[in-house]
Amino acid sequence: MGNRKISERIIHLISVVYKVNKEWLKTGKGDMFSTSMTEVKLEHLAGVFSKLDDLLQDYLIKQANELLDIQKKIKKKRTSNG
Repeated sequence: MGNRKISERIIHLISVVYKVNKEWLKTGKGDMFSTSMTEVKLEHLAGVFSKLDDLLQDYLIKQANELLDIQKKIKKKRTSNG
């Protein structure tokens, strides 16, 4: 809202926790995120994965492979129709 100046400590915390570019926070210039959203999502997924037991980790891997197969079929269908 522009009512208060944000401290360097808070800017640093936002940057580290949410991987937001400090320059973007301060000036609005540059990329919003210091890492790609894919990297952020991958880190989140790795955190969830590490908390699962072995059986559920195997299940998640199987599901991910099935999603890849579905994605390939969709792309193939789009290519043949397009």
